[in-house]
Amino acid sequence: MKSAVLAAILTVVAAGAGEAADERSRLPLPVRPCAVCHGNDGISTLPGIPNLAGQKADYLVKQITHLHLSASALLGLGTWKEEGPREGHHALWTDHRENRTMARQTAMLTESDIRAIAEYFAAKPRMCPPPGMDRGARTAIVERCAVCHGEDGTGSTPHVPNLAGQHRLYLADQIKKMRSAERGEVFIGADVARSAGIMGTQALLVPEDQIAVLAHWFANSPCANNK
Repeated sequence: MKSAVLAAILTVVAAGAGEAADERSRLPLPVRPCAVCHGNDGISTLPGIPNLAGQKADYLVKQITHLHLSASALLGLGTWKEEGPREGHHALWTDHRENRTMARQTAMLTESDIRAIAEYFAAKPRMCPPPGMDRGARTAIVERCAVCHGEDGTGSTPHVPNLAGQHRLYLADQIKKMRSAERGEVFIGADVARSAGIMGTQALLVPEDQIAVLAHWFANSPCANNK
């Protein structure tokens, strides 16, 4: 009996995966590899993988470009900014963002590919929380973040990301990585990373016991007309 139930569940999962793959085959070509992990509509099923739906196009272009530059260097494709041999990460400029999972996905992208990916996901409606979701108290830390990221996590500055609609666990993880200079946007030492990047210093101001609270607040920002 248990074997029959398990087989039925696996059949349903396989059918769903097949439908998703079929839908993905109709997406713009540069978007298809991204959709495997980030979702066909930019909403991932794994909380550790960021949602891209509803994110600002200019911010996505910036991040994908930084990943592309780092990937090109890591894979020895010769498109990075300095000439000569590279020893470790100290030679990389601060407009690189290392993510080895993303390296092979972004290394060969062209500028037009990057723009197409960014505009596709930016046009998708973001993930909305269930109606009436309790976001908790609006703390002083929330107010500080809202200065740049917007009152409800959707700011107006093109290169500052929306936080609304992002996975709570992903937001918390990124704050922790910024606090410890592990996000990969600067490779010249943790102390320099914290002082050189805006978010390095800002993340250090978030008390460790408030990280989850902050992530929960922005991740569950209510949607207005699904935006």
